[in-house]
Amino acid sequence: MSDQKRLASTAVVLLAIFPVTVALLNLIQLNHYDVRSDAVSLLALGTGGAAMNVAFFLLGAGIGLVNLVLRRSIRTGLAGPILLTIAALAAFTSGIFHTNADNAPSTTESDIHMVAGITVFLSMVVAMFVFAWRFRRDPRWRSFARPTLIWAVAGAVTFLLIPLVGDPWFGLAQRLQIATWLSWLLVTSLRARHLDLSAHDKARDRVQTSSVTTAEP
Repeated sequence: MSDQKRLASTAVVLLAIFPVTVALLNLIQLNHYDVRSDAVSLLALGTGGAAMNVAFFLLGAGIGLVNLVLRRSIRTGLAGPILLTIAALAAFTSGIFHTNADNAPSTTESDIHMVAGITVFLSMVVAMFVFAWRFRRDPRWRSFARPTLIWAVAGAVTFLLIPLVGDPWFGLAQRLQIATWLSWLLVTSLRARHLDLSAHDKARDRVQTSSVTTAEP
């Protein structure tokens, strides 16, 4: 297995742990947790909450690996990798700093967590728009440009939906937003896993070798 496939496969595993953890904690905390209205981050405050913190850390690591995979595959452009780096760091931050319980006064820690969460959402939405444009210019990724654009638009819509639905449906709206960019990360990783990057690299090396040979007297 090539390094690229190994990285992409690892990214899929790390990213998949996040929704699995959320689903399990929903069941564990069913008696006092409302999926419709409660934020995902509140799961870190209940029974088994440490698993939620770990899930945030693994989410950040997964985003970082997707970033590395795409960086190796698409060797030009900085905006997309920078945005994914920001999202990865913000996810780590979400695991370090906890939100506050419902109806509890905000604290510095909860404010940091809130900013980190919004940063993840926004940076992922913008990153999808950026990569939709970048994919159009890469023959191996061109067919994935339009689906990525659709994901990006869906991410923007679901982000705006969160404040519109209000507190009664905040939990579901937030999950819908997370599902949008998380599914894009997973599918992107699976697609990258099957790309023949070695053939691309060999072709690039042949071109470079040919250019050097031509330039020699």
